[in-house]
Amino acid sequence: MKTIIRNAFIIALTVLFASSCEKDSAKGPEYLSLAPYNLEGIWQLQELNGVDYSDEPIAYIELTRQDTKFTSYNKFETGLTEVRTGWYDIYTEEDAIWGIFDNSLSEHWSHKYIVSELTSGRMVWTASDDENLVRVYVRVDAVPEDFLSE
Repeated sequence: MKTIIRNAFIIALTVLFASSCEKDSAKGPEYLSLAPYNLEGIWQLQELNGVDYSDEPIAYIELTRQDTKFTSYNKFETGLTEVRTGWYDIYTEEDAIWGIFDNSLSEHWSHKYIVSELTSGRMVWTASDDENLVRVYVRVDAVPEDFLSE
């Protein structure tokens, strides 16, 4: 009788443990809060409005946390790498980011972006004024030399 009770108890614990593991794995990834220390680093634009640029990168952005500066490297308009710098700001209540270029005109970014799905290696930016404008960034170690020299 003790063996039956013990075996039933073990089976019940196994079922309980298995069901709790299934619930945890169904939750999906743990997203990070929007903060400069979670954004710091170099990010490659992997996808823009559903178009995948993994194989032929067109943009990178480097974000620093201490002085909230950014450096953007892009080939959007001319096909040649354009480097621009400036400062960014985070609005935690909106999960949003936006910036200003440090040129003589002090131009603002074209959009403020809602940052979602932020993990240590990936984030999604959606323009706050145009939900069809979506950028997916992935973290990289560096901007490739050949991208900089083009």
